[in-house]
Amino acid sequence: MMARPTSSRRIKFQMDRRTKIRYPLKCELEFRVRERDFLSESHSGRTVNISSEGFLFTTTERPLVGSEIEVALLWPAALENRIPLKLVMKGEIVRAEGDRIAVRIGSHEYRLAKNRTIKQLALAANSSA
Repeated sequence: MMARPTSSRRIKFQMDRRTKIRYPLKCELEFRVRERDFLSESHSGRTVNISSEGFLFTTTERPLVGSEIEVALLWPAALENRIPLKLVMKGEIVRAEGDRIAVRIGSHEYRLAKNRTIKQLALAANSSA
């Protein structure tokens, strides 16, 4: 008789199905959820990890699974080591458990982070660490 896999084995198997590596990345973010024909007001959160196909973040808000989402986060690296960037992503909320929200990325682009200097970004990163 074969032993049933334990729940930790099942979880490990599910995690192994991911084809993209998730990188731990702790960045402040702002997001808006599409509600019918308009975007909601801006809410805040913090990334937990990110890959080329999705990301996980925490927030006190409770967006619905299946909703479209637009997210902007301050990218930790600067263009030419001096020009601050933000990463803007659009995608779909695929999981919501407690304060953790998982998003499948549909599109993304880097933009200049207006009105933010490298010093301000460093201060923000250090204060939230």
